[in-house]
Amino acid sequence: GQRVRALEAIRRAATIRNTPELRREAIAALALPDLRHDRTLPFDSTFTARQIDPRFERIALARGRDHVQIRRVTDGALLATLPATTNLACYSITWSRDGRFIAVKRDHDTGDARAVVEVWDLDGTPRAVRVVPDARRNVRDFHPQLPHLLTSDAEGRVVTWDLGNASERARQVLFKPDPEVVLHSPGGRHLGVLHPGDGRSTVTIHDAESGRLLIAREFAADGFSLAWHPSEDLLAVTDRRGTVRLVEVATGDLQTLGRHRAEAVTAVFDRTGRYLFTGGWERSMICWDVQHRERAYILERDGYHLQVRADSDACALLTTGGIEFLEAEYPAQRRFPEDLGSRLRFAAFSSDGRWLAASADERLGVWDLHHP
Repeated sequence: GQRVRALEAIRRAATIRNTPELRREAIAALALPDLRHDRTLPFDSTFTARQIDPRFERIALARGRDHVQIRRVTDGALLATLPATTNLACYSITWSRDGRFIAVKRDHDTGDARAVVEVWDLDGTPRAVRVVPDARRNVRDFHPQLPHLLTSDAEGRVVTWDLGNASERARQVLFKPDPEVVLHSPGGRHLGVLHPGDGRSTVTIHDAESGRLLIAREFAADGFSLAWHPSEDLLAVTDRRGTVRLVEVATGDLQTLGRHRAEAVTAVFDRTGRYLFTGGWERSMICWDVQHRERAYILERDGYHLQVRADSDACALLTTGGIEFLEAEYPAQRRFPEDLGSRLRFAAFSSDGRWLAASADERLGVWDLHHP
Protein backbone atom coordinates (compact mmCIF):
# COMPACT_ATOMS: atom_id res chain seq x y z
CA GLY A 1 0.00 0.00 0.00
CA GLN A 2 2.98 2.37 0.00
CA ARG A 3 2.08 3.85 -3.39
CA VAL A 4 -1.70 3.33 -3.45
CA ARG A 5 -2.33 4.78 0.01
CA ALA A 6 0.05 7.69 -0.51
CA LEU A 7 -1.65 8.71 -3.77
CA GLU A 8 -5.09 8.44 -2.18
CA ALA A 9 -3.99 10.65 0.73
CA ILE A 10 -2.51 13.17 -1.72
CA ARG A 11 -5.74 13.16 -3.77
CA ARG A 12 -7.81 13.97 -0.67
CA ALA A 13 -5.40 16.69 0.41
CA ALA A 14 -5.38 18.24 -3.07
CA THR A 15 -9.13 18.78 -2.95
CA ILE A 16 -8.47 21.23 -0.12
CA ARG A 17 -5.34 22.87 -1.49
CA ASN A 18 -3.17 21.85 -4.45
CA THR A 19 0.39 22.87 -3.62
CA PRO A 20 3.83 22.26 -5.18
CA GLU A 21 4.70 20.16 -2.13
CA LEU A 22 1.79 17.80 -2.85
CA ARG A 23 2.83 17.50 -6.47
CA ARG A 24 6.35 16.55 -5.41
CA GLU A 25 4.95 13.92 -3.06
CA ALA A 26 2.76 12.56 -5.87
CA ILE A 27 5.76 12.23 -8.17
CA ALA A 28 7.69 10.46 -5.40
CA ALA A 29 4.78 8.05 -4.82
CA LEU A 30 4.52 7.26 -8.53
CA ALA A 31 8.15 6.12 -8.45
CA LEU A 32 7.28 3.31 -5.99
CA PRO A 33 6.19 -0.25 -6.85
CA ASP A 34 3.08 -1.58 -5.13
CA LEU A 35 0.22 -4.10 -5.19
CA ARG A 36 -3.34 -2.76 -5.44
CA HIS A 37 -6.23 -4.78 -4.05
CA ASP A 38 -8.82 -5.81 -6.64
CA ARG A 39 -11.21 -8.34 -5.10
CA THR A 40 -11.36 -11.36 -2.77
CA LEU A 41 -12.63 -14.88 -3.43
CA PRO A 42 -14.28 -16.57 -0.41
CA PHE A 43 -12.25 -19.80 -0.57
CA ASP A 44 -10.70 -19.75 2.91
CA SER A 45 -8.13 -21.92 4.70
CA THR A 46 -10.66 -24.65 5.49
CA PHE A 47 -9.58 -25.90 2.06
CA THR A 48 -6.32 -27.84 2.49
CA ALA A 49 -5.23 -27.01 -1.07
CA ARG A 50 -6.05 -23.96 -3.22
CA GLN A 51 -4.36 -23.35 -6.55
CA ILE A 52 -5.34 -21.05 -9.43
CA ASP A 53 -4.44 -21.94 -13.00
CA PRO A 54 -1.75 -19.85 -14.78
CA ARG A 55 -4.31 -17.60 -16.54
CA PHE A 56 -6.46 -17.11 -13.43
CA GLU A 57 -9.53 -18.64 -15.12
CA ARG A 58 -10.01 -21.73 -12.91
CA ILE A 59 -9.21 -22.70 -9.35
CA ALA A 60 -8.55 -26.19 -7.98
CA LEU A 61 -9.80 -26.81 -4.42
CA ALA A 62 -9.36 -29.74 -2.04
CA ARG A 63 -10.50 -30.53 1.49
CA GLY A 64 -8.43 -33.30 3.02
CA ARG A 65 -9.24 -36.75 1.64
CA ASP A 66 -12.16 -35.52 -0.44
CA HIS A 67 -12.23 -35.16 -4.22
CA VAL A 68 -10.76 -32.09 -5.97
CA GLN A 69 -13.10 -29.45 -7.37
CA ILE A 70 -12.32 -27.29 -10.41
CA ARG A 71 -14.28 -24.03 -10.28
CA ARG A 72 -14.45 -20.94 -12.47
CA VAL A 73 -12.75 -17.93 -10.91
CA THR A 74 -15.25 -15.32 -12.11
CA ASP A 75 -18.38 -16.79 -10.49
CA GLY A 76 -17.28 -19.91 -8.58
CA ALA A 77 -19.25 -22.25 -10.85
CA LEU A 78 -18.28 -25.92 -10.55
CA LEU A 79 -16.61 -27.07 -13.78
CA ALA A 80 -15.34 -30.54 -12.86
CA THR A 81 -14.85 -32.98 -10.01
CA LEU A 82 -11.70 -35.13 -9.82
CA PRO A 83 -12.32 -38.23 -7.66
CA ALA A 84 -9.63 -39.30 -5.20
CA THR A 85 -7.85 -42.57 -5.98
CA THR A 86 -6.74 -43.11 -2.36
CA ASN A 87 -7.91 -42.14 1.13
CA LEU A 88 -4.94 -39.80 1.62
CA ALA A 89 -5.28 -36.05 2.25
CA CYS A 90 -4.39 -33.50 -0.43
CA TYR A 91 -2.28 -30.50 0.62
CA SER A 92 -0.75 -29.47 -2.70
CA ILE A 93 -1.90 -29.05 -6.31
CA THR A 94 0.18 -28.09 -9.37
CA TRP A 95 -1.05 -26.86 -12.77
CA SER A 96 0.88 -27.26 -16.01
CA ARG A 97 1.83 -23.91 -17.51
CA ASP A 98 -0.69 -24.20 -20.33
CA GLY A 99 -3.46 -25.17 -17.89
CA ARG A 100 -4.07 -28.53 -19.55
CA PHE A 101 -2.77 -30.87 -16.83
CA ILE A 102 -3.09 -30.86 -13.08
CA ALA A 103 -1.12 -32.88 -10.51
CA VAL A 104 -2.80 -33.63 -7.18
CA LYS A 105 -0.43 -34.64 -4.38
CA ARG A 106 -1.88 -36.81 -1.59
CA ASP A 107 0.49 -37.31 1.34
CA HIS A 108 1.03 -40.40 3.46
CA ASP A 109 0.88 -39.57 7.17
CA THR A 110 3.92 -41.71 8.00
CA GLY A 111 6.35 -38.78 8.15
CA ASP A 112 8.70 -40.15 5.48
CA ALA A 113 7.83 -37.63 2.70
CA ARG A 114 6.00 -40.25 0.60
CA ALA A 115 2.99 -39.31 -1.51
CA VAL A 116 0.65 -40.40 -4.27
CA VAL A 117 0.44 -38.04 -7.25
CA GLU A 118 -2.73 -38.12 -9.37
CA VAL A 119 -2.32 -36.52 -12.82
CA TRP A 120 -5.38 -35.36 -14.78
CA ASP A 121 -5.82 -34.13 -18.33
CA LEU A 122 -8.42 -31.34 -18.32
CA ASP A 123 -8.56 -30.90 -22.10
CA GLY A 124 -12.23 -31.72 -22.75
CA THR A 125 -13.73 -34.24 -20.35
CA PRO A 126 -11.28 -34.66 -17.43
CA ARG A 127 -9.48 -38.01 -17.40
CA ALA A 128 -6.80 -39.48 -15.16
CA VAL A 129 -3.65 -40.09 -17.21
CA ARG A 130 -1.27 -41.27 -14.50
CA VAL A 131 -1.20 -42.20 -10.82
CA VAL A 132 2.31 -42.15 -9.34
CA PRO A 133 2.12 -44.29 -6.18
CA ASP A 134 5.66 -43.79 -4.83
CA ALA A 135 6.40 -40.08 -5.23
CA ARG A 136 8.84 -38.43 -2.83
CA ARG A 137 9.14 -34.98 -1.28
CA ASN A 138 8.10 -31.95 -3.38
CA VAL A 139 9.41 -33.05 -6.78
CA ARG A 140 6.44 -32.34 -9.03
CA ASP A 141 6.99 -30.05 -12.00
CA PHE A 142 5.60 -29.83 -15.53
CA HIS A 143 7.77 -29.04 -18.53
CA PRO A 144 6.95 -25.50 -19.79
CA GLN A 145 6.30 -26.62 -23.40
CA LEU A 146 6.08 -30.42 -23.54
CA PRO A 147 3.49 -32.76 -21.94
CA HIS A 148 6.08 -34.04 -19.46
CA LEU A 149 6.01 -34.26 -15.66
CA LEU A 150 8.88 -34.73 -13.20
CA THR A 151 8.45 -36.68 -9.95
CA SER A 152 10.90 -38.64 -7.78
CA ASP A 153 10.70 -42.31 -6.83
CA ALA A 154 11.27 -44.29 -3.63
CA GLU A 155 15.00 -44.55 -4.40
CA GLY A 156 15.38 -40.80 -4.84
CA ARG A 157 15.70 -40.81 -8.63
CA VAL A 158 14.01 -38.16 -10.75
CA VAL A 159 11.40 -39.67 -13.07
CA THR A 160 10.24 -38.05 -16.32
CA TRP A 161 6.72 -39.02 -17.43
CA ASP A 162 5.38 -38.48 -20.94
CA LEU A 163 1.72 -37.58 -20.39
CA GLY A 164 0.98 -37.66 -24.10
CA ASN A 165 1.23 -41.45 -24.18
CA ALA A 166 1.14 -42.12 -20.41
CA SER A 167 4.63 -43.64 -20.40
CA GLU A 168 7.89 -43.26 -18.51
CA ARG A 169 10.73 -41.55 -20.39
CA ALA A 170 13.65 -41.70 -17.94
CA ARG A 171 14.85 -42.21 -14.37
CA GLN A 172 18.07 -40.57 -13.24
CA VAL A 173 19.97 -39.29 -10.23
CA LEU A 174 20.66 -35.56 -10.40
CA PHE A 175 23.88 -34.91 -8.44
CA LYS A 176 22.72 -37.07 -5.53
CA PRO A 177 19.54 -39.01 -4.66
CA ASP A 178 16.37 -37.74 -2.99
CA PRO A 179 16.11 -34.05 -3.95
CA GLU A 180 13.56 -31.81 -2.24
CA VAL A 181 12.60 -29.75 -5.32
CA VAL A 182 13.27 -30.02 -9.06
CA LEU A 183 12.15 -27.10 -11.22
CA HIS A 184 12.28 -26.50 -14.97
CA SER A 185 13.54 -23.10 -16.13
CA PRO A 186 10.94 -21.03 -18.04
CA GLY A 187 12.34 -22.03 -21.42
CA GLY A 188 12.91 -25.65 -20.42
CA ARG A 189 16.69 -25.54 -20.96
CA HIS A 190 17.76 -26.04 -17.35
CA LEU A 191 16.71 -27.82 -14.18
CA GLY A 192 17.14 -26.22 -10.76
CA VAL A 193 17.48 -28.80 -8.00
CA LEU A 194 17.42 -28.35 -4.22
CA HIS A 195 19.14 -31.09 -2.21
CA PRO A 196 18.41 -31.19 1.55
CA GLY A 197 21.02 -31.94 4.19
CA ASP A 198 21.55 -31.91 7.93
CA GLY A 199 21.47 -28.15 8.42
CA ARG A 200 23.06 -27.62 5.02
CA SER A 201 21.68 -27.67 1.47
CA THR A 202 23.04 -27.79 -2.05
CA VAL A 203 21.55 -26.07 -5.09
CA THR A 204 22.47 -27.57 -8.45
CA ILE A 205 21.68 -26.53 -11.99
CA HIS A 206 21.60 -29.12 -14.76
CA ASP A 207 21.09 -29.33 -18.49
CA ALA A 208 17.46 -30.39 -18.76
CA GLU A 209 17.94 -32.76 -21.71
CA SER A 210 21.04 -34.66 -20.59
CA GLY A 211 21.00 -34.07 -16.83
CA ARG A 212 24.62 -32.84 -17.01
CA LEU A 213 25.68 -30.88 -13.94
CA LEU A 214 26.41 -27.20 -14.67
CA ILE A 215 26.60 -25.58 -11.21
CA ALA A 216 26.61 -26.77 -7.59
CA ARG A 217 26.51 -24.39 -4.61
CA GLU A 218 26.22 -25.32 -0.93
CA PHE A 219 24.91 -23.09 1.88
CA ALA A 220 24.50 -23.50 5.64
CA ALA A 221 20.72 -23.82 6.01
CA ASP A 222 17.86 -26.17 5.15
CA GLY A 223 16.59 -25.00 1.77
CA PHE A 224 12.86 -24.74 1.16
CA SER A 225 11.87 -23.44 -2.28
CA LEU A 226 13.18 -22.40 -5.71
CA ALA A 227 12.02 -19.91 -8.35
CA TRP A 228 13.43 -19.15 -11.81
CA HIS A 229 13.82 -15.64 -13.20
CA PRO A 230 11.98 -15.24 -16.56
CA SER A 231 15.34 -14.72 -18.29
CA GLU A 232 16.70 -18.02 -16.85
CA ASP A 233 19.77 -16.06 -15.67
CA LEU A 234 18.88 -16.23 -11.95
CA LEU A 235 17.54 -18.85 -9.57
CA ALA A 236 16.02 -17.73 -6.25
CA VAL A 237 16.42 -19.93 -3.16
CA THR A 238 14.68 -19.65 0.22
CA ASP A 239 15.52 -21.51 3.42
CA ARG A 240 14.29 -22.31 6.93
CA ARG A 241 16.44 -19.59 8.49
CA GLY A 242 14.44 -17.01 6.53
CA THR A 243 17.23 -16.17 4.08
CA VAL A 244 16.54 -15.31 0.44
CA ARG A 245 19.38 -15.88 -2.04
CA LEU A 246 19.99 -15.55 -5.77
CA VAL A 247 22.18 -17.90 -7.81
CA GLU A 248 23.78 -16.41 -10.95
CA VAL A 249 23.47 -19.12 -13.60
CA ALA A 250 26.41 -17.84 -15.68
CA THR A 251 28.91 -17.70 -12.81
CA GLY A 252 27.39 -19.74 -9.98
CA ASP A 253 27.72 -16.77 -7.60
CA LEU A 254 25.41 -17.00 -4.59
CA GLN A 255 24.12 -13.63 -3.33
CA THR A 256 22.02 -12.94 -0.22
CA LEU A 257 19.13 -10.49 -0.69
CA GLY A 258 17.93 -10.43 2.92
CA ARG A 259 15.85 -12.29 5.47
CA HIS A 260 12.32 -12.92 6.72
CA ARG A 261 11.44 -12.92 10.41
CA ALA A 262 10.62 -16.65 10.17
CA GLU A 263 11.21 -19.47 7.68
CA ALA A 264 11.13 -18.28 4.05
CA VAL A 265 8.95 -20.85 2.31
CA THR A 266 7.76 -19.51 -1.08
CA ALA A 267 9.28 -17.58 -3.96
CA VAL A 268 7.99 -16.27 -7.30
CA PHE A 269 9.20 -13.66 -9.77
CA ASP A 270 6.77 -11.22 -11.34
CA ARG A 271 6.09 -11.48 -15.05
CA THR A 272 8.72 -8.86 -15.94
CA GLY A 273 11.47 -10.22 -13.69
CA ARG A 274 11.93 -6.82 -12.06
CA TYR A 275 10.70 -8.05 -8.70
CA LEU A 276 10.89 -11.22 -6.62
CA PHE A 277 8.18 -12.03 -4.06
CA THR A 278 9.02 -14.32 -1.14
CA GLY A 279 6.71 -15.50 1.62
CA GLY A 280 7.58 -16.32 5.23
CA TRP A 281 5.83 -18.27 7.94
CA GLU A 282 5.42 -15.00 9.82
CA ARG A 283 2.60 -14.64 7.26
CA SER A 284 4.02 -11.77 5.26
CA MET A 285 5.39 -11.25 1.76
CA ILE A 286 8.56 -9.34 0.89
CA CYS A 287 8.97 -7.75 -2.55
CA TRP A 288 12.64 -7.57 -3.62
CA ASP A 289 14.00 -5.20 -6.28
CA VAL A 290 16.03 -7.63 -8.40
CA GLN A 291 18.13 -5.05 -10.25
CA HIS A 292 19.25 -3.21 -7.13
CA ARG A 293 19.33 -6.35 -4.94
CA GLU A 294 17.32 -4.72 -2.16
CA ARG A 295 13.96 -4.90 -0.46
CA ALA A 296 11.26 -2.82 -2.16
CA TYR A 297 8.43 -3.25 0.37
CA ILE A 298 6.70 -5.69 2.76
CA LEU A 299 3.13 -6.90 2.30
CA GLU A 300 1.53 -7.73 5.68
CA ARG A 301 -1.70 -9.47 4.61
CA ASP A 302 -1.90 -12.74 6.62
CA GLY A 303 -0.46 -14.85 3.82
CA TYR A 304 2.77 -16.23 2.44
CA HIS A 305 1.79 -17.86 -0.88
CA LEU A 306 1.52 -15.50 -3.86
CA GLN A 307 0.67 -16.62 -7.39
CA VAL A 308 1.53 -14.48 -10.44
CA ARG A 309 -0.63 -14.60 -13.54
CA ALA A 310 1.25 -15.76 -16.63
CA ASP A 311 -0.09 -13.17 -19.08
CA SER A 312 -0.69 -10.00 -17.04
CA ASP A 313 0.34 -8.09 -13.91
CA ALA A 314 -2.34 -9.72 -11.74
CA CYS A 315 -1.42 -11.65 -8.58
CA ALA A 316 -3.34 -13.78 -6.08
CA LEU A 317 -2.48 -14.09 -2.38
CA LEU A 318 -3.75 -17.05 -0.37
CA THR A 319 -4.86 -15.81 3.06
CA THR A 320 -6.69 -17.37 5.98
CA GLY A 321 -9.96 -15.69 5.01
CA GLY A 322 -9.85 -16.18 1.24
CA ILE A 323 -7.89 -15.43 -1.91
CA GLU A 324 -7.02 -11.79 -2.52
CA PHE A 325 -6.58 -10.68 -6.12
CA LEU A 326 -4.01 -7.91 -6.49
CA GLU A 327 -2.71 -5.85 -9.39
CA ALA A 328 0.99 -5.00 -9.64
CA GLU A 329 1.72 -1.31 -10.10
CA TYR A 330 5.18 -0.40 -11.35
CA PRO A 331 7.15 2.82 -10.93
CA ALA A 332 5.81 5.42 -13.33
CA GLN A 333 9.02 7.00 -14.47
CA ARG A 334 10.74 7.78 -17.75
CA ARG A 335 14.38 8.45 -18.39
CA PHE A 336 15.49 11.33 -20.61
CA PRO A 337 18.99 10.63 -21.95
CA GLU A 338 19.45 14.04 -23.60
CA ASP A 339 22.23 16.12 -22.02
CA LEU A 340 20.95 19.59 -21.16
CA GLY A 341 23.88 20.50 -18.96
CA SER A 342 25.28 19.73 -15.56
CA ARG A 343 22.49 21.36 -13.53
CA LEU A 344 18.76 21.27 -14.16
CA ARG A 345 17.20 24.67 -13.43
CA PHE A 346 13.55 24.72 -14.54
CA ALA A 347 10.92 22.20 -15.70
CA ALA A 348 7.21 22.47 -16.43
CA PHE A 349 4.36 20.40 -17.88
CA SER A 350 1.82 21.77 -20.37
CA SER A 351 -1.71 22.22 -19.04
CA ASP A 352 -2.93 19.07 -20.83
CA GLY A 353 0.00 16.99 -19.53
CA ARG A 354 1.29 16.15 -22.99
CA TRP A 355 4.44 18.27 -23.15
CA LEU A 356 7.40 18.59 -20.80
CA ALA A 357 9.87 21.48 -21.07
CA ALA A 358 13.11 21.62 -19.08
CA SER A 359 16.20 23.80 -19.13
CA ALA A 360 19.64 23.40 -17.65
CA ASP A 361 22.95 25.28 -17.82
CA GLU A 362 23.46 24.74 -21.55
CA ARG A 363 20.25 23.69 -23.34
CA LEU A 364 16.46 23.69 -23.35
CA GLY A 365 14.55 20.46 -24.08
CA VAL A 366 10.90 19.84 -25.01
CA TRP A 367 9.42 16.31 -25.03
CA ASP A 368 6.12 14.93 -26.32
CA LEU A 369 5.08 12.55 -23.52
CA HIS A 370 2.43 10.89 -25.69
CA HIS A 371 5.22 9.45 -27.85
CA PRO A 372 7.96 7.89 -25.70
